[in-house]
Amino acid sequence: MKMIRSKLLILFFLPIFCFAQEEDFQSWSTITFKQKVSKKFDFYLRNTVRYRENSSIISKAFIDLKIKYKIKKNMSFALGYRDINSWNYMLIRQNTKRFYTDIVLRKKIDRYVFFVRNRLQRQGKLNNYNNVFRQRFKLAYNIKGTKLAPAVSTEYFYHLTHQLDKLRHSILLSYPLSKKIDFDLGYRFQHEINIARPKNLFILDAKLNYSF
Repeated sequence: MKMIRSKLLILFFLPIFCFAQEEDFQSWSTITFKQKVSKKFDFYLRNTVRYRENSSIISKAFIDLKIKYKIKKNMSFALGYRDINSWNYMLIRQNTKRFYTDIVLRKKIDRYVFFVRNRLQRQGKLNNYNNVFRQRFKLAYNIKGTKLAPAVSTEYFYHLTHQLDKLRHSILLSYPLSKKIDFDLGYRFQHEINIARPKNLFILDAKLNYSF
């Protein structure tokens, strides 16, 4: 009888262990510099640092360069490059490169602004590169009588040689500190799917944006 109970307990808990997910709290911080080159061109320089394991150990640090072209009022195109340093669990640093293109669609209705960003990125090193398609849907709202601007977004990541493997959901508050400086504070939930050991990340995201 004890053996039967033991087997039943194993059968009950086995799916839980098989589909167990790793969880972590991370903090991401970014400083972005935006330079208006002309009426239709903008240049961006972004520096980001990310911490993992309850924000106690550095995870990634990268420099991101992007040039954006305004095709028309509600559409833009961008080309970007990112140099990424990542630290594994042995704190050994690895470097990868990312090249990406963005097409962003924008629609304003009253005090709401809806964005769709389509990104195709190629990331890796030497001859080992992965191609990923990302699509982000974002809804922002301009609250009357206040400078605060809340937004929500969701994004999916699709490996072109594999399948959908990551989802990222965000809530965000933006506040202008001055005419040329904005501060963004966000909270993200990111979870992996369709992989053997998926990770759930709870992320505090802070951004400081300078415009020239």
